[in-house]
Amino acid sequence: RTHCTMGEEAPGVDVEELPVGEVSRRAAFDIGSGATKLQIADVDVESGKLLRVLFAHEEPVLFALDWKTHGELSDSIQIQGMEVLRGMCARCSRTGVTAYAAIATEVFRKASNGGAFLDRVRTELGLRVRMVSQDEEARLGFLTAVALSA
Repeated sequence: RTHCTMGEEAPGVDVEELPVGEVSRRAAFDIGSGATKLQIADVDVESGKLLRVLFAHEEPVLFALDWKTHGELSDSIQIQGMEVLRGMCARCSRTGVTAYAAIATEVFRKASNGGAFLDRVRTELGLRVRMVSQDEEARLGFLTAVALSA
């Protein structure tokens, strides 16, 4: 059973690989309606600037389609989502991630069992996921678009 053990030094990770200065190796999880994304990067703690992206991956998990089909998140989509997140947590542990942020979007607000799924993620994987509001989701999407166009 894989737990997201961020905050502990992962075996086999050479912390000498980190850039000079106050740097933190961080992960960002985005559990969305159609895909689950993970990005791992070295971040300058003082400025918040990304210094180096070490890993970025997007895995299709069709939560919204499943919810629209079944009226709630089915057992099968929850199992798929957990497996994807379990693999991403293992990647974080192997890469030496020391801090993370995890968000969940619209489908988890709308599905009657969306909150229960996120509770299960916390219990089984140790990953605390914040369900963002519609306004915050829009703001984050805008900020991402601005950052990618810079």
